[in-house]
Amino acid sequence: MSKKKVAKKSVAKKPVAWKTFEEWWDKVAQKQVDKIERDWIKETEPNDPDDEDGGGDSWHVNQMMHDGDAHENTYEIAEEVFKKGQNNELWEMTMGDSLFCDLDSVIIESYEAGKKCKLT
Repeated sequence: MSKKKVAKKSVAKKPVAWKTFEEWWDKVAQKQVDKIERDWIKETEPNDPDDEDGGGDSWHVNQMMHDGDAHENTYEIAEEVFKKGQNNELWEMTMGDSLFCDLDSVIIESYEAGKKCKLT
């Protein structure tokens, strides 16, 4: 006896319309930032304090992650970008918005979330 496979109906999920940036941050972004930061710290060693001159973007990103500044930095940029999406402003990631690491995905997502947020 063989069982017939029954195809499930595909139900399109309705996009979530966030009421505020803080709601989106608390329910979505904070978990993503936590995971990115945790993975980074597990995979990299802290910077050598004597090597600050050898820096560059990767040195500063590593410092930000190990110093625990990832949340604050991401929050500030994401909040600004969310508002641009909310106000229906055209936005593209620039070097000024970038944190030069996986946290950029959270910033990009904040713009999309802002576009779904209705101003009241």
